[in-house]
Amino acid sequence: MSEVNFKPFNQNILVYAPVISETTKSGIVKSDKMIAEEKNKQDWFLEVAEVSDEITDIKVGDKVYIGSGKLPAIDIDGVQYIYVNKLSIVGKRKV
Repeated sequence: MSEVNFKPFNQNILVYAPVISETTKSGIVKSDKMIAEEKNKQDWFLEVAEVSDEITDIKVGDKVYIGSGKLPAIDIDGVQYIYVNKLSIVGKRKV
């Protein structure tokens, strides 16, 4: 992924938001049920886009699992991200 024009402060992390297309590859519009099913099958390990300088055990590129709850999505230069506090991260995938 590309470099992000944003730097989180304190104990915050920016991750890439999962993208679920509303159309198929051939251009057919998906039903709400199809979109909901895709969301349920989504791998919720999300890639870290940027971390605050205070966080040392998570780095850009790590895949982290975020606990449930409403997560603030933000758009930076046309890319969707989720902004989370480190305490919301349950764990990260080992390489």
